[in-house]
Amino acid sequence: MACPGISTDDYLNLIAQPAYLKKRITDILQSRIPTSTLQLQLSQIQTDNEADAKAALAEINGGKGFQDVARAKSTDTATKDKGGDMGFIAKGQQSAEFDTAVFDANPQKGQTIGPFKDDAGWHLVLVVDRQDNKPLTGDQLSSLKSKAFDNWLSALKKKETASGLGRDRDGGRGWGNGEDDCPTRSLLLL
Repeated sequence: MACPGISTDDYLNLIAQPAYLKKRITDILQSRIPTSTLQLQLSQIQTDNEADAKAALAEINGGKGFQDVARAKSTDTATKDKGGDMGFIAKGQQSAEFDTAVFDANPQKGQTIGPFKDDAGWHLVLVVDRQDNKPLTGDQLSSLKSKAFDNWLSALKKKETASGLGRDRDGGRGWGNGEDDCPTRSLLLL
């Protein structure tokens, strides 16, 4: 027996194989992270609600400097005192909603994006600089690697829910009951 009170087969099926699969998937995903990529130097104004974000945008459109408005209005304590400066950010370092709003817009230097919402609140983002093939720092690479599996799993769940596989036809496990519904099919795409 591999573990007291559990058979070797159960141990392999319930603990060892899933742990091995998670590690293998994580290794594959991490190996696909580039060492250089598009990075944007961003400043942000984060607010608790849409009305405050729109009011901040109106001040900027009225001629106030983005950094001045960020210092006065932003609720993000990490960037507020720096005029909203976030430094260079690569896609995948922020929330999926943030990435979609900012990176999918093909932003250019000087462009203001937003307001848009994610779990942290409402954001206005100023693209201070854009570097299309900037090497990732060690911290950025570590951050992206640590998020690789969770981002992949989240995307997989979203895809399978959208295709109907996430319907509760199987006692709440979240996967369909047919052979074609097997979530491990998605693993073959790696």
